[in-house]
Amino acid sequence: MKHDIKIDVQKCIGCRQCIKDCPEQNIRLIQNKAQIQSQDCMKCGHCVAICPQNAVTMTGFDQDPIQCDQKEMDPKELLYTIQTNRSVRQFQKKEIPNDVIQDLLEAARYMPTARNMRDVELILLQKEREQAEKIAVHLFRKLLKGLNLFSKRYREFLIDDHFFFKKAPLVIVVVGKDKTNAVLAASAMALMAKAHGLGVLYSGFFTLAAHTSIKLKRMLKIPKGKKVQTTLVIGYPSIKYARGVQREALHVQSR
Repeated sequence: MKHDIKIDVQKCIGCRQCIKDCPEQNIRLIQNKAQIQSQDCMKCGHCVAICPQNAVTMTGFDQDPIQCDQKEMDPKELLYTIQTNRSVRQFQKKEIPNDVIQDLLEAARYMPTARNMRDVELILLQKEREQAEKIAVHLFRKLLKGLNLFSKRYREFLIDDHFFFKKAPLVIVVVGKDKTNAVLAASAMALMAKAHGLGVLYSGFFTLAAHTSIKLKRMLKIPKGKKVQTTLVIGYPSIKYARGVQREALHVQSR
């Protein structure tokens, strides 16, 4: 959808805040009023967000910008949430309410993307979840036969019918051109899922299957120029971890 930036000169007070904050240097002050030089910019919306007079607007959206009340987040609570987060592979037989799913999607929607590409698309596997997993299982069982010839480790490796999705009620396939953008969206959804008491598994195996299987590509209807970047398996955990994961010290250089 086309987005145009508009400045109400009656409201503009010439404070220059939008000029200072524009990453593309696309705004000039003319006769003490801000003016957009070109509509051919990344449409990041910083000019809309920073204007103290609400003089800058952008067309083509289905809702107005969210008003920021500068509510502070507790950094210790956030760090604790990250430190105690674990991948979940055991899920309850419990459906996820639609309003909770909507929160996950909103979290992905509002994450930033490089140059405001907005290239991320989400595929929710619910009704077709079993069919997609069946295709992936068939593929990996064939691959496993080949691995058995070269490594003893895989000779007792079991790929059951629920190897990929672990009977979880929701799978979100994250599609995009840029992997970083997709991972940012996935991370936001995973954090929101945690806030709703959900468990998440990043299924690298299914992502690999989606890259390999022509059947899966056809079923998922991946848009041209994009590919599956990551896959989230989501549901209510049937287990509870008593401790967080241990990590080695992070290697940090200061130069």
